[in-house]
Amino acid sequence: MLNFEPRLSPEMYARQLSCKLNLTYSVDAEEVVKELGLLYREKDLGKSSGYDGCLVRKNNKAAVIINANIAYKTRRNFTIAHELGHYLIKGHNKNIYNCAGKDIEGSFSGKGHESEANQFAVELLFPSQHAKSILKRNPLNMDLAKEMAARYGTSLTSTLIRLVKQNDIDCCAVILSEGSKVKWSITSTRFRRCYEVAPGYLSQDTYAYDFFIGKSIPQESQNVRPGSWISGDGVYDLSYIIEESVPFANLGIVATLLTIPQDEDDYDNVDL
Repeated sequence: MLNFEPRLSPEMYARQLSCKLNLTYSVDAEEVVKELGLLYREKDLGKSSGYDGCLVRKNNKAAVIINANIAYKTRRNFTIAHELGHYLIKGHNKNIYNCAGKDIEGSFSGKGHESEANQFAVELLFPSQHAKSILKRNPLNMDLAKEMAARYGTSLTSTLIRLVKQNDIDCCAVILSEGSKVKWSITSTRFRRCYEVAPGYLSQDTYAYDFFIGKSIPQESQNVRPGSWISGDGVYDLSYIIEESVPFANLGIVATLLTIPQDEDDYDNVDL
């Protein structure tokens, strides 16, 4: 049994596990589960309305069970790491964790068990220092997020969050929408100095909104009216912002990456 220091953050649990097991990247979460002596199973847990993963404790043993219907290898890998977080993080003491797709794609902030398991998973698979190094060499866009998700075996949503939160260069934000409303948003340091994401229902001028009225979303980045997504003192100096939205039709959610173009970003002219 692994011993961890008390009162660690979810990210620190992941870092200590990586150190103890001498993990190299990219990480195969299934192999980590087996190395820790947990049972691993894949079962039919349902499709769009079923669970993506479960952690089951019984008779001093534990098992990670993953939905065999998960189509994408990266989503599967992240789900396994998520369940491993439930197993290792102090205070996650329930005998059964049944985790739906929306728990794993949509819960990344706060102190709830699902959010903490996601925070553990993304640090285990895609460490913050790796993200910082990548961002020094590459501007953030959806193509980069997809490439990193494939490289590190992380879900697209978790990869976007990692790249935005660790971003000291780009003025950007990631937003999750559900039921045509903003569920949550996470912004880079530069973004929140001047702007904020408008809460509540999506503007009809956004491409993310189109998904909720049955329209398709363009795969390419799109220029949109700044006020359709953001507010703040700097918004009136912008002529456009860039929206890249990806729908998860089976979950009824949309992940959006917003970027303020460098030639539009008024950050350097703001009196701080």
